[in-house]
Amino acid sequence: MNNILFYLFSILEFTAVITLTLSIFLFNLKDNKSHMLFSAFMLAQASYIMRMATNLESISIVVQLIMMILILRFIFRIQLFYAALMGVVGYLLIGLLQMGITLAFSTISQLNIEEILSNDHLSIHYFLQLITSIICFLISQLLSKYRLGFSFIPDNDSERIQFKRSNLGLLGTIIAGIIIVSIFSYFSLSNTFNFIVITISLLIVTCVFVWLVLHKEQHND
Repeated sequence: MNNILFYLFSILEFTAVITLTLSIFLFNLKDNKSHMLFSAFMLAQASYIMRMATNLESISIVVQLIMMILILRFIFRIQLFYAALMGVVGYLLIGLLQMGITLAFSTISQLNIEEILSNDHLSIHYFLQLITSIICFLISQLLSKYRLGFSFIPDNDSERIQFKRSNLGLLGTIIAGIIIVSIFSYFSLSNTFNFIVITISLLIVTCVFVWLVLHKEQHND
């Protein structure tokens, strides 16, 4: 039963992650429904293998991020540079959202962060995944409805990338984001100190990303 629940909530969460990521960059969601569901299934399968079958949870998030980038590149046909940008942005935002929800839940419940993130409370994990997914879908709906987001990413993969000005800044931040996600994956978040440090790191890198992406959108350089 736990395996079935793991798959269901993982597919739901990964669908929400992909939906939010595409919405932020103003991609058409209706035209990509089948791609989104297939991608979510593949990510859920990888997550299950890494966490449940092979006990490699410490590197599962890094593997998922790499898969996300490759999926955006080869399934959604987005240039590798922009696929990496979208993948890292999506994972940073989801990480911040999940940590915010975890912190809020620890405030209103009798459980501390260590207890919430421990493997002894799988039902809480599923609940947090559900809340995360609902919020992602709601944000995606608002972004799509009001056409809020960034439109500088080309719809095809033939345009040549020039690494100057904002693109160089984005490349550096992409690397920093991957490093942060790797640290987030490797170090246990069951420790409150690690949780706070990684949350602050995610917030700083995300703010830099937002500033650079806004600059890219406005100046297109």
